[in-house]
Amino acid sequence: MSETTEDDGIDCRAASHLLSAAQDAALPPDDERRLVEHLGVCSMCRHVQGQLGVLRDAVRQLGSS
Repeated sequence: MSETTEDDGIDCRAASHLLSAAQDAALPPDDERRLVEHLGVCSMCRHVQGQLGVLRDAVRQLGSS
């Protein structure tokens, strides 16, 4: 997980931090744009994003039980 693109300027490590931060609150517009651009070219980070969504949904279900 170290893919960097010239367009977005972030690597997978930075993207993972932004994905984590986005679970707690809305990202600043520039960070959101860079993350979306990175996710557009990085299948590994898209996979991580999907897994975070699965975990978030599972925690919500546990909280409502």
